[in-house]
Amino acid sequence: MALLSYLAKRILTSVVVLLGISVIIFMTIHFLPGGPVEAFFSLTQPTPEQVRLLTEKYGLDKPLFVQYITWLGLVLRGDFGHSVYGPAVLSLIAERLPATLYLTIAVMLVAMATGIPLGVLAAVKRNTWIDRLAVSISMLGTTIPYFFTAIVLILVFSLYLDFLPSSGYASPLQNLSDSLRHLILPAVSIGILYAGTISRITRGSMIEVLQSGHIEFLHLKGLPDRQAIFPHAVKNAIIPILTVIGLSTGQLLGGIVIIEQIFQWPGIGNLLLFSIFRRDYPLVQGVTLVYALVFFVINLVTDVMYAFLNPRIRYD
Repeated sequence: MALLSYLAKRILTSVVVLLGISVIIFMTIHFLPGGPVEAFFSLTQPTPEQVRLLTEKYGLDKPLFVQYITWLGLVLRGDFGHSVYGPAVLSLIAERLPATLYLTIAVMLVAMATGIPLGVLAAVKRNTWIDRLAVSISMLGTTIPYFFTAIVLILVFSLYLDFLPSSGYASPLQNLSDSLRHLILPAVSIGILYAGTISRITRGSMIEVLQSGHIEFLHLKGLPDRQAIFPHAVKNAIIPILTVIGLSTGQLLGGIVIIEQIFQWPGIGNLLLFSIFRRDYPLVQGVTLVYALVFFVINLVTDVMYAFLNPRIRYD
């Protein structure tokens, strides 16, 4: 019951936050220079009648408050409107979002598979050359810009070795092996960055747990180091690690825009850039709102996972 009450409070709070975000998105976009009418006629010179008809079609002749309420009412009914080029905004987002989520999951798997073992190893071998090497590797991963890493990987594995494709996307539902070949470079490019962050948090959390009385008690009971660390120490250190993974996943949705552009990945980030360059108001509003919604869901799932991974946490 406590968990359900907590979820209800979080969802209610998030609804208020999302409403605030929707207002900011709507007002910010409408105060930018240019607009959908100018974008629609970017290649031709419109007549005053054409401008008037298009303005009335999108309700741009009405006060901003009226436009916002109209747009919000449609969004709450699942209608994000139509792009100035015709297609429904929601259909465009639904077409691109799976590719971004696919890449996001792959990036975080790379980050966790690299960062967590590296952090655990550094903590277990604290103040040794292994610890210093692990810390240096994690610092290197967080300081090198991921777009530079992407360029280097493309040069080495695509141009020089001709081993992996430099760009493009293949659906895992159609051809899994080809899809994985296209996935490796973009996932590793940005996964290294988050691996460094996860490694540092893991190391600090593990050191704190290893110095606690709980682990010393397990040693006194005759439990070998390996069994004391896995799963006991890791389980007790998981909360800070899970927190940084959740926050990193949310931040990744913003940073992945550049990676999608570099690798020509047909995700929602590329769609956002396209909509901004084309001054497509409905599409920009829809994509940005979906970003905010996904970020909220990720944080909510992270909070709920706390209770399953650490029974000492209670939601009141």
